[in-house]
Amino acid sequence: MSSRQYVIPTKRMTLSDEKDYRFGALATGVVRAFAKNIGEWDPRELGNQPATADAQIAQVKNYIASTGLIPKSLDVRMWRNIDDAACAVDQWRTAALAVVGTEYSALQAVAAAPAANRATKLVVWHKVSIDQAALNISRVIFRRTNATGILMAQFDVEELAMQEVMQGYFSEPVVWDPNLPYALNVLCRIVTGLFDRVIVGGFVFEPAGQTNA
Repeated sequence: MSSRQYVIPTKRMTLSDEKDYRFGALATGVVRAFAKNIGEWDPRELGNQPATADAQIAQVKNYIASTGLIPKSLDVRMWRNIDDAACAVDQWRTAALAVVGTEYSALQAVAAAPAANRATKLVVWHKVSIDQAALNISRVIFRRTNATGILMAQFDVEELAMQEVMQGYFSEPVVWDPNLPYALNVLCRIVTGLFDRVIVGGFVFEPAGQTNA
């Protein structure tokens, strides 16, 4: 797990900063999707393919920023809770927050191992918004395999309350590869016995014209 994981409150960001982070998340997803055989690098569109992933991300990011386009071999859309995680409702609702310091799914009534369970779907998470005046959670946590599985990333969101803003960007995107089960959790900070609305921004990458959901 990287030590570079933190949330940047939008209050500290310009519109250009926000665009830069979104373009970076999109470019990360494009390059990772190509590596997983979802779409393909077309030199006529993107130029010659650099040798390293970092250089590829920089080149794709510049392409997206300058053209406003995603490479033609990919379809990109926002995450959908019903289609992508089999949630009971198409809303961002956590499980009820019952015990301080306990992790709860950010996806109410979700299957045990949601998302990225098809060979042609990749997800990139890049931001978080909290639809409450009070901050009832302290962390957004990404795990692999299941709700108590391997820790991939965690982001402390208490900084958002200190900045009096409930939206921020992740310092680095979190990628869910195809065909692997994952969990998206929150850590209870205040017991409410109710669900919270924690909206996590995710881009879903699929082959152009073959969107599965």
